[in-house]
Amino acid sequence: PPPPFLPLPSLLSRSQSYDTHNGISTLDKVWVSRASAAQRSGRAGRVRPGVCFHLFSTVRKHSLREFQVPEMLRTSLDEVVLNVKLLGDVVGTDLQSFLAQAPEPPSPKAIQSSLDLLRRVGALTPRDELTALGRYIAALSLEPLLAKLVLVASLLGCLTPVLSIACCISAKDPFVLPVNAAARVRKSTPETWKNLIFLGLSVSLSL
Repeated sequence: PPPPFLPLPSLLSRSQSYDTHNGISTLDKVWVSRASAAQRSGRAGRVRPGVCFHLFSTVRKHSLREFQVPEMLRTSLDEVVLNVKLLGDVVGTDLQSFLAQAPEPPSPKAIQSSLDLLRRVGALTPRDELTALGRYIAALSLEPLLAKLVLVASLLGCLTPVLSIACCISAKDPFVLPVNAAARVRKSTPETWKNLIFLGLSVSLSL
């Protein structure tokens, strides 16, 4: 018979959080919720008999949150606010009333921080009305600051290097390999690495 399946989840994960006071997003190492821990224990016995061992104490278990903090409460609301403003121009949706309908609505300070940033980049007027630039920014699937960077670069004729920079900033950590990527890297030929390094516009410089 096949050996039992023994998953050993550490129950630590990387979670993005947003500091509304400093306007900075950070990637912190946090404990998962009790719901996530229960979900991970289900891996034992899914394909064959097994037992799951959680690598924390009983005291730690009882101190865990029941559910993970909603993403709206731990990330920047810049894109959300901009899209709600765009939606409001079409169907008359009010920003505050719309976000208040969320199961766990964001704090007024977080909303105000996003409004302040959108005013600074020119996406909103001082009266919080959407500008022509704001409509162009909302059309791009990027953070407002990066979207404006790309738009201005296209006007100044330096779009190609700025696109590389914007992609690197908005993407995940380039030094963390996805699942099964290590094998593909080991099979890469020296010629492949040479082509990556000497592309005319240095990718490493953008990073």
